[in-house]
This record gives sequence, structure tokens and C-alpha cells, in this order.
Amino acid sequence: MTEQPEIFLAFVCIGLLLGTLFFHLCLWKKKLSPAAAWLGLLLGTILAAILAKAGYLVFNLEEQFGLYGIGALIRTKPESLCFVTGGVGYVLGVVLAARILKQSRAEVLDCFAAAGCLIVACIRFGELWLGEFGLGELNTFGFPYIEDGSFAAFFPLSVKNEWDEWWLAICTLETLAALAAMIYALLIRCKRPGLRFQRTAFLLCACQFVLELTRSVSLIFFFVHVEQVFCALIMLGLIIHAGILYRHLKGKQPVWANILFFLCLLVNGLAQYALDKPYKFSDTEWFSEHVGPICLACYLVTAVGLCLIYRALWHPADSDYDANNGGITK
Repeated sequence: MTEQPEIFLAFVCIGLLLGTLFFHLCLWKKKLSPAAAWLGLLLGTILAAILAKAGYLVFNLEEQFGLYGIGALIRTKPESLCFVTGGVGYVLGVVLAARILKQSRAEVLDCFAAAGCLIVACIRFGELWLGEFGLGELNTFGFPYIEDGSFAAFFPLSVKNEWDEWWLAICTLETLAALAAMIYALLIRCKRPGLRFQRTAFLLCACQFVLELTRSVSLIFFFVHVEQVFCALIMLGLIIHAGILYRHLKGKQPVWANILFFLCLLVNGLAQYALDKPYKFSDTEWFSEHVGPICLACYLVTAVGLCLIYRALWHPADSDYDANNGGITK
């Protein structure tokens, strides 16, 4: 598919509009100021643009300035932006809007959880019109090439490139993941303010933690997938925050959570290394023949493991929260 950035831009605008309207409705239902949605749109868009560019340049500053000079600061091609840091920028805009309007930041973010997923879903779906940017080949993981007539050879699950070859649309999988996270945000019950947003953000990061590794175009710094690292840092921050609450309730530091978290990262990193250098394991014939599926399974298991670790931490903090007693735990 040829690049059609105008269609991608249209999906970005549609996502921001629909997400803001949804955010407005959620705030209104919770008797919070709906103005936070529109002020959040303004501030969030500005901060998202700044941080998306900063997240990319921090790892490519010398190269980009060498190629484009000062123009590197204003290049808006999607491959020159960092999606995760852009999302962080938008969230900061929402937090700032809540603070300006003197609203509860935790409650406003809870209202934004599902709306934010809708914005992500629309933007990811728009990546279908960015050529190979949102595509990937899973033959590395042992899957066969997609051919005409196969079950996956249809748009928007797959897209044909300029050589008339089918490539899996990773951005469509990311769209489905964002929509699943949106449904999750709408259905979960949380007593503690802010937890709905935190749980949804963690789920989104866990999904991206896997899917980023399957993209054909990815921000890479010394063989490290930068977007995946940013997702890991966000998840680490959320686990640390949940660990503080856990320690407050249980009277002991959840060291086990930190150990398991870094163990999951280690397994994920080793799987990436094995997939990148399968010849290192040529002495183990069975492993070298099945390295793709094994590594993909490791990616999935570690992502699920991170979600289970986080759930084990926040569950006591939420179950012991008494909203009718001034927020004091029982």
C-alpha cells in the first residue's frame, strides 16, 4: 500500500475528537467539569507533540541534526516521533488541565482511561496508510508467509506492500489491543481513585511490550527497542507506586514483586537475543529449529507475568480502600 499520510492525519483528528467527546461524557456522568476534556485536548496535544519528538531525538539527536539541522526539531513524519512518550505528554496535559480547573486528578484520569484507549485505537488504525510503518512479518517467529487465499490475507489484518506481498498489519493488532483495553477500563470496578487509569495504562504498556518487537519499522538504539523500554519504565513506575501502597497496608516491602519484574525483563531480553543471534545456539539443534516460536512464547508469557505481578500488588490496596470513610483504609 502506498503511503497516504493525509488519511493517517484524518484518523488522528477523528481519534482526538471522538476521544475528547467520550472523555467529556465520562466527566459529566461523574459530576466533574467537562471543560477538563477540552482543556486537556489543547494542552495534551501540545505536550504530546513535544514529548513525542523529544523521545525520538534523545536517541537520535546527532544523526538527525546531521541530516536535517535545526529542521530535525520540527519533522513530523510518524517514524521520527516516539508514540509512547507522546502518549505520556497527552496524559500530562490532562493532569495539568485537572489541576488548572481544581478537579481531582485521580478521578479525571479515571474518566480519561477509556477515552485515551479510543484515541490510541484510532491513531494506530490510521497507521495502515503509512506504508510499511505499521506492518511486520512473523515468519521470523516460525509463522508461514501470508499468501493470497490464506486466512490472514485480507485488509485490514494484512496489507500488500509495493512488491505485492502480504504483510501482517501490526498496527491493526495494536488497534484491537487498545479497544480491548478500552472495554477493560469500562468494565472493571475500582474503589481507589486513579486505579482504573493505572490498571488500563499498565495493560496498554504490556500489550505494546510484545507487539513492538514484531514491527518492521521500530525505533531502535543499539539493538534495543526504545518504545519497549519506555513501556517497561512506565510499568516499573506503576509497580513501584503499587508497592508503596502494599507496604503501607501489609507493613512489609514486596521485594518479591521487584525480583519477578526484573526476572520477566531478563527472560524477555534473553529471548530477543536468541532470536537476533540464533546461530549462537546451533549446537542445540532442537532449540535452533524452534527458536522463533519459543521466543514469541517468552514474549507473551513475560507480558502476562508482568500483569499478574501488578494485579497481586494493587488488589490489597483497592480491596482495603474505604471511599465512604474519607479514603481511609480499613
